[in-house]
Amino acid sequence: MSPSDLPPEPMVEPEVDLRDFAFMPVDVRRLLTSETWVLGTPSEKVAALNLWLEAWHQVPAGSLPNNERMLAHLSQAGAGWKKVAAHAMRGWVLCSDGRWYHAVIVEKALEGWERKQKQRDRSRKGNAKRWGSNDSADALAILEGHEDRSFKESHKESHKESPKDPKGQGQGQGQGDLNTRSHSTQGRGDPPKTVRSPTGSRLAPDWTLPEDLKAWATEARPDLDIALQAARFRDYWAALPGAKGRKTDWPATWRNWIRGERLAPGTYARPAYDYEAIARAAGLTDDEEHAHATD
Repeated sequence: MSPSDLPPEPMVEPEVDLRDFAFMPVDVRRLLTSETWVLGTPSEKVAALNLWLEAWHQVPAGSLPNNERMLAHLSQAGAGWKKVAAHAMRGWVLCSDGRWYHAVIVEKALEGWERKQKQRDRSRKGNAKRWGSNDSADALAILEGHEDRSFKESHKESHKESPKDPKGQGQGQGQGDLNTRSHSTQGRGDPPKTVRSPTGSRLAPDWTLPEDLKAWATEARPDLDIALQAARFRDYWAALPGAKGRKTDWPATWRNWIRGERLAPGTYARPAYDYEAIARAAGLTDDEEHAHATD
C-alpha cells in the first residue's frame, strides 16, 4: 500500500471536546448553497443536518463513529439509513483513527475550541487575582485543587488540635474540620461522622453495556432493542454538559432509562398475572379459568 492510499490523519486533536458548548455556529448561506443541501431529497437533507449537529458534541468534535448502526441512529434515519447514507455522508472523510471527519464542521469546532481555551485562560487569571497571586503557576495549582504552600501553612495553624482536658473532652469544641464535625445528637463517646457530598462521575466515553445489565434489560423489556438503547444511552450522557452529565450510580441510571422507554409500536404491556391463583381464589371452574386467561 502506497502512502497515498493510507487514510489521512485526524483533522483535530483527541482532546477537542465541545460537549459543554450548547450552540453550534451555522454559516447559513454556505449551508443553503452547498451541493449536499441543494441536491438532496428532504430525507437526505434531514439525515445530513442531524449528522452535522451530532458531530458537534462527539469527541473529538467534528467527528462521527465508523459504525453503520450508530450513523443510522445519529442521523435519525433508522431503517431508511441505507437509502440516504451515500448523500448524507457527502464531505465526510474516514481518518486513521477510525472516525469520520467533516472539514466544515471541524473548521467551526476548532474556532469553538480556541474560544474555549481563551475563556479558560481568562478564568485562570481572574482566579489568580482573586486569590491574591500574580503567579500563573500558583493560580493553576489552586484551580486544580492544590493549595499553595502559604495557604496550606496558615490553614494548618488555624486547625491545630486543641489540648484535651482531664476528662478527655476537647477544648474549643466546634473549631475542627467542618467535614468531621459530629452531629449534636451524637453520643460524646462516638467518633465524629464524616459528612460527604458525592458529585458523581461522567460516563466513560468508551462505555459498553455490562452483561448483567444487558440480561436485566432483556428480561425487563423484551420489546426494546437493547443494543440500540445502549448506544442511545451512551451518546445521550456523553453529550450532556455540566453537572447534569454526572451520576453517582450509573447502573441505576441505566435501569431507570430502560424503565422509562416508551413501548415499541404494536407492543402492549400486559402484566404477567398468576391466573391460576386468581381462579382458585375466586372459586372458578377450569372452563371459567381458561376463559379469563385468554380474554
